[in-house]
Amino acid sequence: MFERVVPVLTTSDKLCILVALSCLVCGCSSKPELKPIGPVEDNFATHILGDGTKLFRYTILLAGSHQKRQEPREVERRQNSRTGRSDEQDNPLEAQMIAHLEQTLKTTGYCNDQYYELSRVVMKTRAEIRGECHEGATAKDRNKFPNK
Repeated sequence: MFERVVPVLTTSDKLCILVALSCLVCGCSSKPELKPIGPVEDNFATHILGDGTKLFRYTILLAGSHQKRQEPREVERRQNSRTGRSDEQDNPLEAQMIAHLEQTLKTTGYCNDQYYELSRVVMKTRAEIRGECHEGATAKDRNKFPNK
């Protein structure tokens, strides 16, 4: 009696849906842009232990900030963490520190396989993170990053 009509998607319809979903996924997964906090001074210090353990300390300081006595806020230690970003969005200096650290590690090649975060201290005008690379030091690393 009644004929049932089933909608049929054409190839172009399927392609449009696929493109729209891809754009949605890419848009939602991108990192938010960091708001500039002004000029900063940074310091990247490395230390390789006798057993090949690669340690580092990265410090960032707002340029021109006065070194007044500040109460540090030590952020909870995150073992095996490099991706926990919830606290960083509360403090632009902290977010800037992570971005600069990741760029520094990438350009220097010091930690090729991520790192363990050992400690993080954040103040109003200064932040510091200490870490340990997942991989051990090679002879090339020892030459490129001598202990001072």
